Amino acid sequence: TSHKIAQEVEGIDIIVDGHSHSQETTKINNTYIAQTGTKLANIGKITIQVDDQNKVSACTTELIAESTYKESYTNDAEVSALYQQKMDELAPILNQKVADLNVPVFAFYNGTAGTRTSRVEETPGGSMVADAMVEEGQKLLTSIGKGDYPVVSLENGGGVRADLAGDTVTVGNILDVLPFGNMISIKEVTPAVLYDTLENGYKSLALTTDGYIDTSAASGGFAQIGGMRCELDVSKAA
Repeated sequence: TSHKIAQEVEGIDIIVDGHSHSQETTKINNTYIAQTGTKLANIGKITIQVDDQNKVSACTTELIAESTYKESYTNDAEVSALYQQKMDELAPILNQKVADLNVPVFAFYNGTAGTRTSRVEETPGGSMVADAMVEEGQKLLTSIGKGDYPVVSLENGGGVRADLAGDTVTVGNILDVLPFGNMISIKEVTPAVLYDTLENGYKSLALTTDGYIDTSAASGGFAQIGGMRCELDVSKAA
């Protein structure tokens, strides 16, 4: 972690941290550590003073809240025009139809703010992704003469990023659901390894005092699965 690095490595003036989704302004072993949170809720400003020996003599940090910076700044016309130009160029690809959709395929349950459902339970969107992975995995194994192998899949719930709610599915919709460009990886594993993997995927699940799944314990590691079923007892420790 950044704290451990700052404690054990000399000569680092500033660490701009990330991906823990936390806010931080810390000084450890002469290293300043700063982080602004997540989802552009804040913009960070770091002001550095350097002495005659070219050493950092002081460092101050500031968090500028979204409400403040949105009031203070307007869109840059040149950047906005470039963005629109690129979107226009991509439109013929993004608008290509992939499939018809007879029913909505939810991963977030209607996109309710804060309800990232694929992180706490099986969802239609998560199952769709996992089933597609099984199908492609079976095709690949068949192509190398191993089509009789059983294929199961795991997709981390945090990687299923959008609902499909329209009448048709486009390439752009698929990129909304799966924006990270990951590749399918196939491994031959024992049942014991698979069991441990599922345990890892569900280890953060917890119950509220009234016996419901605790959504505050949601984890991007929650396993959306295909080609298999599993039974959980959330009241027990992983």
